[in-house]
Amino acid sequence: MIYFNLAPDYLAKYYSCDALPYSEWAKEAEPDVLLGSIYLFIGFLFLFLYTLVIFAITKKEVLANNFYKLILGIAIADIVSLSCSAICCGYLTVVGSVYCMRPVFTYMVSEFIMVSWGVQSILTISLAFNRCLEVFNKKYADFLFANNRIYIWIIFAAIYALLLGFLTPAILYSSKEKTVFYDPYFAISKIAPTTHVYENAEMAINNVIVCIALPSLYFILCAKLLQQSRIGDQTKNLIIQSMLLSSMMFLASSSYVVMQYIVPSSFVIKLSHLFWVFSSCASVFVYLIFNETIKKHIISDFMPFWVQKYFAETTTQVIVVQSTHVA
Repeated sequence: MIYFNLAPDYLAKYYSCDALPYSEWAKEAEPDVLLGSIYLFIGFLFLFLYTLVIFAITKKEVLANNFYKLILGIAIADIVSLSCSAICCGYLTVVGSVYCMRPVFTYMVSEFIMVSWGVQSILTISLAFNRCLEVFNKKYADFLFANNRIYIWIIFAAIYALLLGFLTPAILYSSKEKTVFYDPYFAISKIAPTTHVYENAEMAINNVIVCIALPSLYFILCAKLLQQSRIGDQTKNLIIQSMLLSSMMFLASSSYVVMQYIVPSSFVIKLSHLFWVFSSCASVFVYLIFNETIKKHIISDFMPFWVQKYFAETTTQVIVVQSTHVA
């Protein structure tokens, strides 16, 4: 059954903290300063790098390519997701919070988690689908993604994410295992377990679709590329970027599908959380290492002159070597 998960009656029925006084909830805290600090360090580092990337992507000449409109949408969702998975969860790990110690803050973080994950899911699949069409039939790719039609995919992702975020059960942080769970009273021995009440079938279906769609699309794409001898270097580069962007998303999705129905070991749970964190960080690595357009704008806009000169000389040397080989 679908409920608006911010409705007062719904919250009072399923997310009440009246069963125990605050002092008892506080006794359930299990802080981990080291792990929380690692989450925070990763979060702040990659948010800084993402700031540079966003400045580069939003250049008018860059956004003229519709590929980068999808990338921008994913980047914004990644920033929100990283703020939740690394910054907010890092803080909650340091202080050792359980849901009923900070119910309002924890629940609001959950809403942002759900919405950002919904956007990431749809746009990552859309990106993979776009790359497939670019290789199989450019005409169909242009028909579905060219010009303002790209915004249909982005708007659909936003609407889907809002529905997923506000009409399905929340996913809430618990310091018991240093990650998020649907059960607000996870591992609280004084509360009778009622896990089935908090199952989120819609999110499970979402994650299964991601787990099936991404590898399927990229398997088809790779098979097609192996058959082709003529394909532009730029297209190859964009495809490599897309595959790398999607790989961590696949790992995070598959991990949380398992975690919803089977509680694995603490190590696997923490590893799953890191997959989730790195699903938002992977993009920065891809952009800064493989994407020449973004790299060029970051160097020209933010790097000192001597760094710009070094990269200009390196690029010139590469061009000269390539020209010599061609000759």
